[in-house]
Amino acid sequence: MQIVNYLRATLCNSSNAAFKLALHAPKYATLAHKIISFKNIHASFTLQVNNYKMNNTCHSADKTSYSKKIDESFQKINKYNVFLDKLDFIMPNSDDYYSIGPSFSANNACVNETQREKRDFAVPEK
Repeated sequence: MQIVNYLRATLCNSSNAAFKLALHAPKYATLAHKIISFKNIHASFTLQVNNYKMNNTCHSADKTSYSKKIDESFQKINKYNVFLDKLDFIMPNSDDYYSIGPSFSANNACVNETQREKRDFAVPEK
């Protein structure tokens, strides 16, 4: 079953499959975190675009359709936030996690800055 979830997570970018895969095999937690974070960012962008379009349209039918799209975006964002909160418990707490890929939050950026400072000012061992 993990093979199916892995394929769905990587090929189809399925957030549900990525989350299930991370639950069964914590070594895939970073993959799941990247997929879900990207989908969360995309849903937030879609929410902003639809909100802008709804506020700048004249027709009530268009406003209704944009309102439905906004509700769908809110539901997706909430789902992704729940997944990301649960993944925080699965993710390893080592410093290696933060250097794997691009960071999507301010916390990761702060840790990466701290790591850079430690690396730059490290005294070589004799």
